[in-house]
Amino acid sequence: MKTFNVNTLHPVACFAIELIIGKEGGYSDDKTDQGGKTNFGISDARDGQCDGLIDINNDGQGDIVVKNLTYAQAAQIYYNDYWLKNCCEQLHPALALTVFDCAVNQGGSFARKALQRLAKTTIDGIIGPKTIATVNAIAVLTLLEKFNEARLKRYRRIVKRNKSQQKYIKGWLNRLRDIDERCVAIATFGFTDEQP
Repeated sequence: MKTFNVNTLHPVACFAIELIIGKEGGYSDDKTDQGGKTNFGISDARDGQCDGLIDINNDGQGDIVVKNLTYAQAAQIYYNDYWLKNCCEQLHPALALTVFDCAVNQGGSFARKALQRLAKTTIDGIIGPKTIATVNAIAVLTLLEKFNEARLKRYRRIVKRNKSQQKYIKGWLNRLRDIDERCVAIATFGFTDEQP
C-alpha cells in the first residue's frame, strides 16, 4: 500500500491538515476525553468502539493500535473523512479552514449543519450544490463571524451539559481564536503557500 503524502494535496488542504494535526498533538489517553485514546487527534472511538484500535480504511473495524497510528495515516483520515466529506475543497479557503477544524474538533455533522443554517438551506447534514452555491455567494467575513459564533456556543453547551469538559474550554477557545485569526487573514489577504 502506497504511503499517503499530504504534500501532494492542494496547498489549502495541505496547510489545513498540517495545522490541525499540529493542534491535535500526538498520543493521548486522557480519561475525561470523550473520544477515548487519541493519536494526532484521531479517536479510538471513530469506528464506534473504544477497543484501542483505530479504523483507517472505513470498514468499521479497528485496524491499528491507537499508539501506532502514523502521521501519514492520520493525514489520510483527515483528508478523506474531514476535508472531502465536508466539501472543504469547494469553499473559500478561509471558510474551508474553519469548517475543517470544526468537523475535526466538534464533529462533521455539526459543521455541515451549522453551514446549512447560515446558508438557510435544508438542514440535513449533507452538503450539496445548493448549499455550496449559497455559501459561496455570501461575504466570507460575514460567514466566518457567524460560523465561529456557532462554534463558540457549541463549546459552551458542551461544558454546560458535562462539567468534566470544563478543563478543555480554555484550550478550545484559544484554538478557535487562532483559527479565526488565520481565517480572517486568508479572507482579507488571500491564501499563500507561506501562511503563518
